[in-house]
Amino acid sequence: MVKNKKGKSIEWVCRILLTLHLYCIAGGYIAFFQTRQQLVSPLIPENTLYQVTYSYYTASLICLCLFLFSIWLYFLNRKIIVIIISALSILLYQTGIFFLQNKIPSVLAVDFTSR
Repeated sequence: MVKNKKGKSIEWVCRILLTLHLYCIAGGYIAFFQTRQQLVSPLIPENTLYQVTYSYYTASLICLCLFLFSIWLYFLNRKIIVIIISALSILLYQTGIFFLQNKIPSVLAVDFTSR
């Protein structure tokens, strides 16, 4: 049990960041499944569907691994490390989606200019 005011504020910051961390994970997976369900059409190739949803899935998976590590550290009372990891993970999640959406995996890249 935390008794001083500084310890209580660190505890609350940890809890808020872990909640935001979990919110990012859930939002990424919801966006992934929602996009896949909305783009079900025989006119849209599977390759295009994969390119659209790839960034959400990858960013959420990385964020989930960091969240599990943060929860483990939280129960070991390493609160400052949890704050750092959770804050960086949330920032990396938001920027990671942007950079992953602008990157087409080389395996799936299709050259339309050669036709």
